[in-house]
Amino acid sequence: MGFFSKLFGLGKGTKKIEWINQYVKNRHVLDIGCCGEGEKAYLKDNWLHGHINSAASHCTGLDLNETAINHLASLGYDVIAGNAQEFNLDNSFDVVVAADILEHLEDMKGFFTSVNRVLNEDGYLIITTPNPWFLFIIINCIFKGYAYVNSDHVTWFCVSTVRELLSRYGYTIEKLEYGSSEPIFYRLGFFRPILFHTSIFIAAKKKRN
Repeated sequence: MGFFSKLFGLGKGTKKIEWINQYVKNRHVLDIGCCGEGEKAYLKDNWLHGHINSAASHCTGLDLNETAINHLASLGYDVIAGNAQEFNLDNSFDVVVAADILEHLEDMKGFFTSVNRVLNEDGYLIITTPNPWFLFIIINCIFKGYAYVNSDHVTWFCVSTVRELLSRYGYTIEKLEYGSSEPIFYRLGFFRPILFHTSIFIAAKKKRN
């Protein structure tokens, strides 16, 4: 998908940020994977953690990258070095954000067990994950014989599989839609969203007993 990103000038959009911010505004938030991609993601205008930190009443960041965590801490951010598949914090949170995280993980049980420990009973688990049916991915398969995928990803999720995964770990989906970071993809609304959006956006809550 790198060719198409360059062709359309992608990579600076904020639509995903806007979607997440509606859930984190004025809430106590844990942002998993807060450092972002690249050594200096925090300098970019679309650094997700920076936007969450501004919108939330308080935001704690968690990331495996200790070097980046130490630097963010020196800048005044409330951040902790830790593994998304095994963590236990003293605080509880209204919202846990896992934006483009699930597809990197091997241990789903460890992730959900950890989230359950810190997420308030009425809280939201916000997930974004790549959409495997995005048209440019399909085109890549047709012409190159394989799907473009980040080298750190170990799995794909579609709506059916992510819904089942959440259900098995005690969550129900309140809202699910196809979305993107880039505004250009929202201008193609007359087509099926499954083909013209890069991601799946999910707001989930714990099932009530």
